[in-house]
Amino acid sequence: MPATRRLLETSLLIAEALTDVSQSRPDLWNPHQPAWDPQSLGLIYRIAEFLKTHEARLGITGATEALLRRVLQPQFFTTEAHTQLITQVGKHWHPEPSKSVGAILLDADNQTLDVDKEQWLQEVTETAINYRFAFANWKTRNTDIDLKKRGYYLLHAPAGDDMADGLMIAFASTLPHHYSEVGRIFVCSNDRTFDTLVGTLPRYGVTCYRVIQPNRHRLRIHDYQAGQTHEYVPPMPEKQEFIHQIIGLVRELQRGDLLWIPIPDLVQRYEEKYGLSIQDILKKRSPEHSSLTAFLRSLPRYFAVHSVQGREFLCCFTPPPRNASETQTQSNSRISQGAQEMITIIRDLLKSQGITPGQYVSSGLITTGFNKKFGHGILDGLRQRGLVANLRTFISQNSKDFSMKAGNNGQWEVAYKMGSSHASQGEQPR
Repeated sequence: MPATRRLLETSLLIAEALTDVSQSRPDLWNPHQPAWDPQSLGLIYRIAEFLKTHEARLGITGATEALLRRVLQPQFFTTEAHTQLITQVGKHWHPEPSKSVGAILLDADNQTLDVDKEQWLQEVTETAINYRFAFANWKTRNTDIDLKKRGYYLLHAPAGDDMADGLMIAFASTLPHHYSEVGRIFVCSNDRTFDTLVGTLPRYGVTCYRVIQPNRHRLRIHDYQAGQTHEYVPPMPEKQEFIHQIIGLVRELQRGDLLWIPIPDLVQRYEEKYGLSIQDILKKRSPEHSSLTAFLRSLPRYFAVHSVQGREFLCCFTPPPRNASETQTQSNSRISQGAQEMITIIRDLLKSQGITPGQYVSSGLITTGFNKKFGHGILDGLRQRGLVANLRTFISQNSKDFSMKAGNNGQWEVAYKMGSSHASQGEQPR
């Protein structure tokens, strides 16, 4: 809120309270202050001038108290009217931040946060992340270009142990004052140095999330105030996708004449690359097989398994399907149908919230609405349809139906177009 408008609206609150006192309790009025007549048209501007002069030194509460002492008797300060007025002035001068506006504080020396994981943070907490700050000695890093493109403010710390940590803590301590609209702060670092900061920030009226990254695939959010924890786990592949992942890894591990790959090496490489347990995948996608070896033996079309002195080795061969072109056509058809479903869902979500064609809104409006309607994130919705696992990429790929532009503070915005080639078909399957 602009400072002048805030000053005048606060002055109006005080003027209305003084008028009420003069009418209901004239005995509380100070007769020696005729210039502060509550019937005067200039009262609001006199109050505003007084607050403007004294607020910087006394604060808004102190300036209001000083004004009241000039015009009212001491008995007024023991009344309920006094308590209510001071509370209203404080709330109006320092409005509560919007609980849905968030800021990321990223310890770039300690964590990475890709686009998908950042999108997931917004979905599970129903937060529009409008501010992004990354802290590091950027002379020694090569990730600054990517973060800058994604709207991060890059704050540079001098070389030295814990210099970036100290800068991040100092900045975070002032953030609620300089960015009063921020109601949620994400502290992204595994460093225990930030434990005290996470405990301190809620005193400023904000919700503080501690974001931990156990490994490059997983992310964990702790909301200590609510006692809640959310964990990001990479999406589990479907059975056919899992087979192709195995084939790809075998090809990567084969070197020269080494065609047979030890199965334990394959398991280790898979879990390092995809961040998923093969046993968990088998339980979900192929529960009839108790081990990877048994699963591979059930697919002689793709794999051969050989045992030597108690050790098991794998080789793969992948002849093309007899009707390869037909299979590809069917796959393309399913993907096209999934894309049209998602386009219709996004358009209907925006329409249901009163958004008109060509009206740009934050992408967070889409992700939050999708989550509320279907009970899971939009990234899962894209993956279930075989589409790109990134909302921004999906929107840009469908420029006939949507427009996209950079909004304020690095947040990108989207609008749907009039006369799209994809007509709305009502509610689609999830």
